[in-house]
Amino acid sequence: MNSPHARRSAVLRTGLALLATMCVIFSPGCVAQSVPVGRGELVGQYAGGTLAFDLPSGPNAVPVLTAAAAAERALTARGYTIVGRTTSEHESRVEGRYPQPTALTNAVVLAFTDVRGTRVSIRIGGFGDLPESQAIANDMLALIGR
Repeated sequence: MNSPHARRSAVLRTGLALLATMCVIFSPGCVAQSVPVGRGELVGQYAGGTLAFDLPSGPNAVPVLTAAAAAERALTARGYTIVGRTTSEHESRVEGRYPQPTALTNAVVLAFTDVRGTRVSIRIGGFGDLPESQAIANDMLALIGR
């Protein structure tokens, strides 16, 4: 197994693994980044292609069902067709498909309750899109008055 072909193949596999690891480590989408959402009162975290933020809790709490309705309206207003929707009192998933063949192939908006109240996460396509995620978040928050 010490043939030149086997060594080259092993070196190639090692090099590809190293390259893939470096891409993941140094990709801007993999490092958590704080971003403003809404009117600047809320701060979201963008990491790994997903924007996540917490809606206010306490007396001004936003229920999951309200967040889901806002997500659906925001996606529709931005040109997405709603292709999937599951909702309950504690979690929801709204999926929209963009009509044009672009990087914005689909958007998934999740809302669920956790210890801080309602948490929302938005992902565009397979790799994420921060400006589009922020735009959807801003539209959602405007619809619910935040």
